[in-house]
Amino acid sequence: MKKLRRLSVLGGVSILAFTGVLIGQTSDIPARSDGAVPASSDAGQLTVSHPECSFFGPQRERFVREALQARGRRDPRAFALSGTTEKVSAMLGYVPGGSRTYTYDQSHQAGSIDSYIFADFQANSITPAPKTTDWEFIRRATLDLTGRIPTPDRVLLFVADTSAGKRATLVDELLARPEWIDKWTMFYGDLYQNTVTRPSTTLNRAAQGRNAFYQYIRDSLANGKPYNQMAADLITATGESSFTNGPNNYLLNGFITGGPMQDIVDAMTASTFYTFMGMSHVNCLL
Repeated sequence: MKKLRRLSVLGGVSILAFTGVLIGQTSDIPARSDGAVPASSDAGQLTVSHPECSFFGPQRERFVREALQARGRRDPRAFALSGTTEKVSAMLGYVPGGSRTYTYDQSHQAGSIDSYIFADFQANSITPAPKTTDWEFIRRATLDLTGRIPTPDRVLLFVADTSAGKRATLVDELLARPEWIDKWTMFYGDLYQNTVTRPSTTLNRAAQGRNAFYQYIRDSLANGKPYNQMAADLITATGESSFTNGPNNYLLNGFITGGPMQDIVDAMTASTFYTFMGMSHVNCLL
């Protein structure tokens, strides 16, 4: 595992370089008023055989614009050019505080997730569902956060509680349980593909590496480590052994047996985009 330090550096450089390529391609493509696709020589891009990759090609802005128009956005061009979360958030409307009625006027803090959801409800004339009952809420929240159903005694105690903030209190209670750590350790283990072997790529992480990775994930959740820090730990991991250093095992998801170093860097880049950015077609661009 002595190559892990070099692989992590190469993977990080590849990711940054690939990001720059995407930005450069978007800004360098000449505008066409008729919406036609510029020739490959004009756009400086190579023709690809994968149709799903066309989103990243010279028609990317047109695809985004049409998608936003289909959703009823008034000025989709502004969205297509947005490059940061702050810019996108600034362009989205929110529902200000109001009366607690069964309408769009329910109070929501500006910039909260609910504020954007209710703004879209209102824009599309969708009537929000009524507030769930206490019986439903405790079952759903307990299942979502711990993967278990609540006990009958806990349900009756929750329903009988007349305090105004009991739902928030319940959520805090569930987040503090070891069952929450159990469920979400499994969730992130699946997300990071923490298995002993992966036949599709001939990866052999071995039981020791899998267990070290599992322990890192579990300890991170138990100690309240922010998700962005977990991502940084995995992408920039260094060390001599994956059997003792859990984060080193994430880099192995991009290891290709017998392939040249460039293939390994490409696979690491694709794996990182898929895991942390939800982009599943990066491989066809490499």
